[in-house]
Amino acid sequence: MSKCDISIEFDAENRTYRGGDTVSGEVHVQVNKDTTSNGIQLTHYWTTHGYGNTNSGSDEIEILAEDSQLFAGEVRTYPFSFVA
Repeated sequence: MSKCDISIEFDAENRTYRGGDTVSGEVHVQVNKDTTSNGIQLTHYWTTHGYGNTNSGSDEIEILAEDSQLFAGEVRTYPFSFVA
């Protein structure tokens, strides 16, 4: 069994976004065994594809949690939001 189970829940059910839309939701961490976390970061970037038209942007990082102690049985929730 892993020390933590991590899931991501998006506010938009279909998870389809266009440039300029706000992407938001929550990261849920179910702690199965006492552990030390080195923090949680969300990395996002954009990319396009099509008929010869491809491009991408650089990674952007959002810190959701700093270093901390996690204890078995805890459920932690970290909200996030960024512009696509």
